[in-house]
Amino acid sequence: RPLTVFVAGILSPGPVIGSTQMISVKDAYDISLIGVGNDATITNVGLNINRAKNVIVRNITFASCPDDGIAVEADDNETLGHHIWIDHCTFTDVPPPGYPAGSTPDGALDVTHTAAYVTISWCKFTQHDKTCLMGHSDSQASDVALKVTYHHDYFDSTTQRHPRVRWHGRTDAPFEPPQTRQPRTAGQVHLAHPQLHHL
Repeated sequence: RPLTVFVAGILSPGPVIGSTQMISVKDAYDISLIGVGNDATITNVGLNINRAKNVIVRNITFASCPDDGIAVEADDNETLGHHIWIDHCTFTDVPPPGYPAGSTPDGALDVTHTAAYVTISWCKFTQHDKTCLMGHSDSQASDVALKVTYHHDYFDSTTQRHPRVRWHGRTDAPFEPPQTRQPRTAGQVHLAHPQLHHL
């Protein structure tokens, strides 16, 4: 049965979700995580979507996550993790007022280990170092099957990985669509109307 979880206000580690660094959505399908209003925020904890299908994450700010904001993985088998839609989300290292900063932020939104049909649309990446990684490593041969679309995403005051693509000996092949500065990508990547500012 489909499950929809609504996030209203600020969700952070504590009595509700424990002290974990990542909330796990694993071996699950038909799940929607929807932010309610304009202040739906998950802070000091990230979201790990692993071997999941038909997952929607929409209208949520991921702030000051100690590891990744969102990690999407399929355990090197594209039939195990596919059709993931991340839409109208914001990723930042700046915590909400009154909340601590994450200690060791990594990627804002990483897609690795052969996840397929992942769409990242209308998202904002701001004040973060490593924004979007595609592919686990240069030697991860299975990641040549990654299928990811970036559509109308906005990068502001970010440092690198807009997105960065790594797999099987192909690293940072250049791709320069209009209205971008120094994007790095290769393989099956589609960047539709990205906007990069203050890199």
